[in-house]
Amino acid sequence: NGDVQIRNAKANRDDPWNFRVLFDDAYAVQRGDTMRVRHHIHEKCIAAGQPTVISPSNDSDFLVVNKPAGVPIVNEVNGRNSVIFMAERLAGRKLFYAHRLDAPVSGVLVLAKSKMALKRAQAEIVARTVKKTYIARVLGRFPETHNGGEDTLVVDSPLSFDKRRYAAYVNASGRPSTTSFRLIRYIKEDNTSLVECSPRTGRQHQIRAHLRHIGHPIANDVAYGGKREFLSERVAFPSEDIERLRKSYVPCMSADCPRCRWISDVLAGRIEEREKPEVRQGIWLHALSYVFPSLGRTYKAAPPTWATLPNV
Repeated sequence: NGDVQIRNAKANRDDPWNFRVLFDDAYAVQRGDTMRVRHHIHEKCIAAGQPTVISPSNDSDFLVVNKPAGVPIVNEVNGRNSVIFMAERLAGRKLFYAHRLDAPVSGVLVLAKSKMALKRAQAEIVARTVKKTYIARVLGRFPETHNGGEDTLVVDSPLSFDKRRYAAYVNASGRPSTTSFRLIRYIKEDNTSLVECSPRTGRQHQIRAHLRHIGHPIANDVAYGGKREFLSERVAFPSEDIERLRKSYVPCMSADCPRCRWISDVLAGRIEEREKPEVRQGIWLHALSYVFPSLGRTYKAAPPTWATLPNV
């Protein structure tokens, strides 16, 4: 059925079409042959969004994108629902991510075009010379002044990461973690604040955990104390998109796959909206800028609609 293909030892390795379907059960694999096995997989439903390029077109070392919220950098099955896949399609080449952004987070994502460029960028990140600026929208009125009049609050609280709960938490025996925060604007209408966040270390979920620790979690980050009322969610396979989805799914569906049978029911209108899984659109945390002093590069991503800021 085409799931197992073979390329003979003498075939041109640069020609992807040299693979042929293996129908002969009696064929004995020869020294130097290459086998290719195709898998039928289902990727997780993610928020709709495409990365947009924000680096100059003549940048030979990096492709920098504004990552959409709700889209992971990579996924567990190396499929298409990832920033890497989308960016590589835009660039027409292999790319390497120099740092991570959590799937719900949007903003600056630096992708290297070569392993040498990757090494240079990560060397600056490890040396902590990169100036990273994020913006977040948090619950409550964030204080304007701290520490006897300073407008910046520095949180220097070690963090540990619970892999089972997939969450960071303040722990005296954790890894050193420092983030500075500054109030940008208080929004009286919904009792939230826009806050500038500058992580000096790069722990997983660092900003989210530190904001929860000081009593001002990201407003729609329910995993860290936010409120569900601020969440923006859609269901997977929305009824208004069924016709478009049918064209994409039908050609690659398998009658032997339980998930495909469920999707077939969805496309036929036999599944109600309340029975479809929810797809979260992201949280109110955005990587606004990354400055690499040694590389002489500054990358900025326009703020999202929830954080329209003056003079940014």
